[in-house]
Amino acid sequence: MGKTIVQALLSNNSRLKEEALKCVIRFVELYYEYLRELIQPIWEVTAEVIKKSEKEPAILAIQVWTEIAIQEARIQDEV
Repeated sequence: MGKTIVQALLSNNSRLKEEALKCVIRFVELYYEYLRELIQPIWEVTAEVIKKSEKEPAILAIQVWTEIAIQEARIQDEV
């Protein structure tokens, strides 16, 4: 994830934060295998969003983790 997306995730602008979270969800969907080393930073940022944001960004932050779970399930199915 780029610095711009992380900055948007930490923004006070809810709309910007929502769009950034949608990008993260899409990144996870498309590039999960390359994001494994970023799981901890993704956790830190999304946990912050869940704790301190309005309802919609918090829901999207949870959806990031739903997508991660889906990708992990796909990996397990392939094994």
